[in-house]
Amino acid sequence: MAGWIFRFTTAARGECGRVSRIATGGGSYRASQICLLIGLAYLFVPIDIIPDHTPYIGHLDEFSFLFGGFVLARQLVPSTDAGTGIPSWLQGPAMPALPNFFIVGAPRCGTTSLFNALGNHPDVFCCPVKEPNYFATDRNAKPWVVESARRRGVMLAQGEPCLPAAPRVATTLDCQTYLSLFNAWSGQPAIGEASTAYLMSADAASAIARCQPDAAIIVVLRQPVERAQSEYLMHAQLGRSKADLDAVLAGQAKTFDDERDSVATIIEGSFYAPQIRRYLEVFPRDKILFLLFEDVIADPRAVLRRVFEHIGVDPAKAAHVDLARENLSRAVRLPWLNKLLLGSGLRDMILHLMPARLRRSLGRRYYAAGSVVRPPISLEIFRSDIEQTAQLIGRDLSHWLAG
Repeated sequence: MAGWIFRFTTAARGECGRVSRIATGGGSYRASQICLLIGLAYLFVPIDIIPDHTPYIGHLDEFSFLFGGFVLARQLVPSTDAGTGIPSWLQGPAMPALPNFFIVGAPRCGTTSLFNALGNHPDVFCCPVKEPNYFATDRNAKPWVVESARRRGVMLAQGEPCLPAAPRVATTLDCQTYLSLFNAWSGQPAIGEASTAYLMSADAASAIARCQPDAAIIVVLRQPVERAQSEYLMHAQLGRSKADLDAVLAGQAKTFDDERDSVATIIEGSFYAPQIRRYLEVFPRDKILFLLFEDVIADPRAVLRRVFEHIGVDPAKAAHVDLARENLSRAVRLPWLNKLLLGSGLRDMILHLMPARLRRSLGRRYYAAGSVVRPPISLEIFRSDIEQTAQLIGRDLSHWLAG
């Protein structure tokens, strides 16, 4: 009997510790262990640690049992929200380690530079994986997304192998793995991630709102032709077929059920109005900060100050922080080698094993010098959407129509 109790309490203590690390970021790990152990001891052995007549705390042992039993019961029989996959008892303000701000896009609009700069603020905790993509459930349901993530070693899921260092962009399918990305949180009031797929995703806005209705949302927009051209060059840099890229620009591409499907975002991703409406339907207007890429380039300090204020931290604590330009469009010297490395998943693995200085040195040789050639894209296809976007975000975007 004693051996069974020991094994049971040891297993229960482990479960309790795992729950408390998820629910509180590790802050009450030891307290939960102690409460559960005392509660289980009280269940099997009729002892009173503190006499009943002791004022205020005479029933500490009974309370400990109730607390420990509650934690264990919640772990064994979780109540899960069908929309987000996150247990309902972890949602809302009772879950401080869940993100409370999201940079949702758009792609190729400076979100990486912005996210990296935010991480330099002492009161901001940034997810070690910039784009976990957990709430983009429609994206994650596509078989090619899962297969590509597994091939490249960037699938974040229980039982799945992953790169030795945190990838910049990943695919996250299960709740516990997503929450574990924030285990290193150490009390910062602002907690965030930056998955640019969330703006185009038909599911992400409502999923985030169900989980964190008070979250701060940040949207960065760029002149739609420039953004589409930049994404075209990114896809070319990632070894995608030029035939598929040109078919998109010619308006001939359809929806594919493989990796070519992502190429369709070159044009679709620059139609901002329907994407913005999804967020305005589920979040209060004052919870959404709209930024323009040209503002980020022209006055990065002012943009950072606005972002810090939007997510609720003091801009003065990071007055020295600036925005560095990242993810610039570049052409590879050897496209066949680039495609081989990307297709096999070796490129991500090699990059994450290299020291940063060596990566920069090899990058200068891997990419060709000089400017890249941007493909022609008609501005007229975006004219109506630009006018609608201007009304939605309350900004004059006539300069986007000028050229």
